[in-house]
Amino acid sequence: MKRIFVWCALAALLPSQGFAADAADVSGTWSGTFAIHFPDGRVADDTAWLVLQQSGTTVTGTVGPKATQQGPIRDVTILGDTLKFVADSTQGKTLKFVLKREGEKLSGEANGEIGDDRVRVVLSVARSAAAATAAAPDPLYQRMLALDTAMFDSFNNCSDPAQLAKHAAFFAKDVEFFHDLGGLTVGADAMIENTRKNVCGKFRRELDSASFRVYPIPGYGAMTLGTHRFCHTATTCEGIAEFSTVWREKDGVWQITRALSYAHGSL
Repeated sequence: MKRIFVWCALAALLPSQGFAADAADVSGTWSGTFAIHFPDGRVADDTAWLVLQQSGTTVTGTVGPKATQQGPIRDVTILGDTLKFVADSTQGKTLKFVLKREGEKLSGEANGEIGDDRVRVVLSVARSAAAATAAAPDPLYQRMLALDTAMFDSFNNCSDPAQLAKHAAFFAKDVEFFHDLGGLTVGADAMIENTRKNVCGKFRRELDSASFRVYPIPGYGAMTLGTHRFCHTATTCEGIAEFSTVWREKDGVWQITRALSYAHGSL
């Protein structure tokens, strides 16, 4: 049966209020099932995978229908044994999840939209040590996807001056930004000013998670490549482009030194 449920790509569960200090660590691979309930009574069943890593009160991870098909999570809150987050389903549509932990199980449901349908998704997963070992995510991929998610979360909310400043911190002062329509922009100050004038409050960016790729640059950092969409409303995306980004890691801090955006087109 063709998969109906679409997940957009890793997700970094952003730092938030954590589990109580004495709560058990949630790190590991949680696998099980989800069932999508449609308004006409149809139910689509599939497998579910949730890979979590916890450090103190910070949890990072990925979610999706299988180990190789994961998607981003945002707007995360963690309180006691309750985990809440938002995930993209289909283009411009989201699902809001509320999961409850009971021992080695996470269960709950999500409500939102898939395509034109208003749906309820029931999720039940259990932690599996064997699955965690077999499907442990690549640490560099996890790190770069988390950085991409955080960078564009601030980009999408840059009408807030604090978010614009947060976005600026991802770029080296001498960054070079190549755009196949706009040309070359040199320096973080010029690039952020262009973002302020041309992006903030006008559109948002969505990552095509299946396209996201990461390659190490030994002794320097990493390169990320993929496809992203540009959306002017909460439900519609009109533009698409490819991107390549070079990240430098220095003293534990990752910043972009080169960025390319190209192959712009319409959807």
